Amino acid sequence: MASRDKQDSRKKEFKKSLDSETARRKREENSIGIRKSAREELMLKRRGIVQPSVIPSPSYQIVVPPEVQEQFQKYENETMENKIKNLPGLVTALNSNDQAYVYSSLVQFRKLLSIHANPPIDQVIECGIIPKLNQLLQCNNPKVQFESAWALTNIASGNNRQTQTVIESGSVPIFIQLLCTETTDEVKEQCAWALGNIAGDTVDSRNYLLKSGAMNALIPLLHYSEGNGANDNNNNGDNSDRRISLIQNIAWTVSNLCRGKPQPDFSIVSQCLPAINELINVDNLPSEIYGDLCWALSYLCDGPNTKIQTVIDSGVVPRLVKLLEYPESIVFTPALRAVGNIVTGESAQTQVVIDNNGVELITRLLSVQKKSIRKESCWALSNITAGEPSQIDVVVSNPKTVTTLISLLSHSEHDIKREACWALSNSTNNSSSKSIQTLVRHNILKHFVDLLNSQDLVILKIVLEGLINIVKEGEKIKTKTGVNPYVNLITELEGESIIYDLQQHQSKDVYKKAVELILFFENSDYSDSENSEPNINQNGQYEFSSNYNSNSINI
Repeated sequence: MASRDKQDSRKKEFKKSLDSETARRKREENSIGIRKSAREELMLKRRGIVQPSVIPSPSYQIVVPPEVQEQFQKYENETMENKIKNLPGLVTALNSNDQAYVYSSLVQFRKLLSIHANPPIDQVIECGIIPKLNQLLQCNNPKVQFESAWALTNIASGNNRQTQTVIESGSVPIFIQLLCTETTDEVKEQCAWALGNIAGDTVDSRNYLLKSGAMNALIPLLHYSEGNGANDNNNNGDNSDRRISLIQNIAWTVSNLCRGKPQPDFSIVSQCLPAINELINVDNLPSEIYGDLCWALSYLCDGPNTKIQTVIDSGVVPRLVKLLEYPESIVFTPALRAVGNIVTGESAQTQVVIDNNGVELITRLLSVQKKSIRKESCWALSNITAGEPSQIDVVVSNPKTVTTLISLLSHSEHDIKREACWALSNSTNNSSSKSIQTLVRHNILKHFVDLLNSQDLVILKIVLEGLINIVKEGEKIKTKTGVNPYVNLITELEGESIIYDLQQHQSKDVYKKAVELILFFENSDYSDSENSEPNINQNGQYEFSSNYNSNSINI
């Protein structure tokens, strides 16, 4: 009795198993790299993209005489060096009173700024034409507005200093105003594009746009229904395609306004949730739209539980989870990010994902080739297994989930292995006896013992925590049978000697966990007798034989 009292007093000195709040882990800062690299590629593509010309009504046509066309065609055929030398002449044409010269020079400036590699943005800025571009942006001709907006968009796609030049010139209020006026979808698309470039530049630029009312101007343009073209003053029958193109740029810009840390004012950016919920449930839209909507959602639910609940209350979660099975990574990558953020919340919030078949769909992503997706999937599952026993049961009862996670412990890159450890170790905490038995049957003890030799302190502490949880469950069995089957199995796997040695580990946390765990072995009734290893018979009762292995426990 005295020995038992001494043991209990020693155990109280050690940290208890992780509770669900501790086990749930918010994402590390460096994990946002997926979006950042994707944006850089996108910016390069957006700057030089070839867009269809506006087809205005006859009243908006600009007649350019053949001799004027010939002059500007000659300029266009020049080398880049000569084009830069002749910029003063282009500026003179832009400031002339002849509409044909103004428009033709405007097009040439836009083409210069649309060069894919190293466009001469600084040289164009030094010409001092941005005020003129803003003036032309406010004229009543959509064709001129479109070219002006395009040129400004490409300047804003440059470096921070170049983007700031556009902001300081007063372009932003004009862009926002045009989004709310009766101009063409093409003009609105270019204005949204420019705002997206500015929002993606710095947090300060993003916040300036939000304070200027950019989000409020963009939200109505996210609406889509079959056949609804905007007021684009032409009858060529492709209004729907143009509307989709506009929405695609609006979605991208909205996602950039929701992005970044410090995070934007949630009371402003969350206003887009009803529109996102409506649009994301429209079938057969381009993948890019779904992708950007999912990115926006991932930013909106990245934070405290109040934000997560606001996203859930918008009704978007069922569709968001469904998009995990979308065939293209451009969609399932941000969908996984958003779902992963949601399951960092309270148990009730995590349950919404589970109820929409989230565990099954996340499990499918454990096998994709892309490393970041496998890591992210493990991370999401680790937060689900940090929940209630019933939620852990959903994960553990899925044979594919457990089999894949355990396989990742020995056949994956180091950082994925660490995330898989978290998912499985969390599964042992606050879980049912049935879940523990299932994990043992899948050889989790063998893999955990193998990982006791890891040089990664995080993995080592996670594994020790998992072993402690499993052995504690075995103590419940011991009260009925006199034997802790899990202690016996760890001993057979030669884990006891490793745990004993870990009591000398330089890490205080590892030392404490090793000491806590070894106590169960010191009090074990393990022997080589026939009564040392239990099986469970058809009546759910434990039986003992001398050839126990992890597959002998049946539920």
